[in-house]
Parts: sequence; structure tokens; C-alpha cells
Amino acid sequence: MDTVAETIIEQLGGRRIFALAFDAHGTFPVSNGYEQLGIGADEPGVILRVAKALRPRTYVAVSLLADDTYRVQMFRLGTTRPAHELTLKILEESSGVYADVLREVVERMTGLALTLGTMGGAR
Repeated sequence: MDTVAETIIEQLGGRRIFALAFDAHGTFPVSNGYEQLGIGADEPGVILRVAKALRPRTYVAVSLLADDTYRVQMFRLGTTRPAHELTLKILEESSGVYADVLREVVERMTGLALTLGTMGGAR
């Protein structure tokens, strides 16, 4: 995995949170063929597949833009019948997202909490 993808995952809460909220094999480089569908064309980043039990067929693409901000897109993949062509529906998109609010934006879009909290509060 490239350093941009690793950085994005750390900014979202790290590997522990990633393992809880996203499918284990659900990390794809943005340049993995989705650019023809309008996702992250020529931008470094990562596509995360939201855990199937939480939101079936839902993905979050986080792309690093030239101005050092992020574009976050939540989308759903499907297929048409009877041709079985891949379809993509963008559910929500936000651009110009700074690193310090990236987690909040993804939480708002997906409805997932990407923090473990204090597990009972501070003592």
C-alpha cells in the first residue's frame, strides 16, 4: 500500500478502526479502474469498502487533491440487468476537506463511529 493510502487510514483512526468499520480486503488504490466511473481520476488515494454487514455494496473513496485537501466520495456499486454492466451511484461527495476533519466527514457520510472512545470514561 502506498504512503498516501497509509496516511489516510491513520487519519481515519488507524488499522484497529479500519478493521472494525471496513472489510479486510476492501482497500484499493484509487487508480484501480474507478477513474472511468468518475472516482478519483489521476488523484492518489484509497477506496474503502464499508463492511457488508453495516452498509452492503457501499464504498468510500478518499483522494488527495493538488491543494493538500481531500475529496471524499461515498458511492454504491451495482450492475444493470440483463447486461450486467457496472453502475456507480454517488451518494454523497465533499471536496476541500482538511486532514483534521477527514474522520468527521467520513463518520457523517457513513454513520459509523471511527473512534473507540474512552471505553468507560477517564478515571
